[in-house]
Amino acid sequence: MITVAGKVRDIMGLDEELGISDEQLETIIKDAEQDVRRDLYTFNSMVEVNSWNNSSFDGTDTLFQTPAYPIADKDFDQTASDDVTGYWVDSSYDIQTCSITVDNALYGLINIYQDDGSSPIPSSNIEVKISYYSCDENIAFSDVEQLGTLLAAYYTQDRLVSPKKLSIADTETNRRKIENDNKRFLNRYKRKLRNFTEAELRST
Repeated sequence: MITVAGKVRDIMGLDEELGISDEQLETIIKDAEQDVRRDLYTFNSMVEVNSWNNSSFDGTDTLFQTPAYPIADKDFDQTASDDVTGYWVDSSYDIQTCSITVDNALYGLINIYQDDGSSPIPSSNIEVKISYYSCDENIAFSDVEQLGTLLAAYYTQDRLVSPKKLSIADTETNRRKIENDNKRFLNRYKRKLRNFTEAELRST
């Protein structure tokens, strides 16, 4: 998970009694994950791999390079080791699943095997394609975590000032507490995001 409920509470100055449970915060965090992934990373869908040291799908080689790198940690578990998927088409034109491990995320080096996790792709293959997320630079997880925390805080704030969406004790008091500069977390998120990418941000 990109962040945890406690970090969202801390950055917002919320306590346990402010009308939102950790379970609700975790749902909001999952929404933030999707949007951080979209804003921060580039999705590379069904692309061909590059040769590495003259490697080829000759039934022997397994080490290849992704066209774009670094490879991103798409599921925010602090490693990209299992974040590349792929398939290959055999000589009968049947689609087979690849087993892919990331050897070096920074330089996009991956090992590609057949589904058994040990056999190289045979030279008789028709094609091999992979899908993965990449980023413009190697980004520390602490920075990704802060992006997720800021965006989740903004979404939480939006929920807390919408009483139809959430039942809150003492709604008017809480509304006044939270509505002050209600886009400050979103603005901080956008400022930090610009440090890592020039991708166009959604309007909110």
